[in-house]
Amino acid sequence: MFLVKHLNHGRLKMEKVKGFWKVLAIVFIVLTLLLGLVIVWAWSVGTHQINQESVCAMNVCNDYLSYQYDAYAGNCYCFDNNGLVAFEKYIG
Repeated sequence: MFLVKHLNHGRLKMEKVKGFWKVLAIVFIVLTLLLGLVIVWAWSVGTHQINQESVCAMNVCNDYLSYQYDAYAGNCYCFDNNGLVAFEKYIG
């Protein structure tokens, strides 16, 4: 229930606003849809990064001791026994 204050011939009067629940329902529906879109976007970004790291580990650096995937640059770095970069490849 939402109440509005207004002056009625010099006196303060409280009235219920009709249809307020409809506006509130629309706001909650829009917020729920936006939250769902953010969750789907975050899930797809995370899944893509996990897939790219798997490509780096299994396909690019399978002959090396360790690897590192840089998600921002899209580069895969393979390291040798001394900890130096032995091979580098852009995988997007």
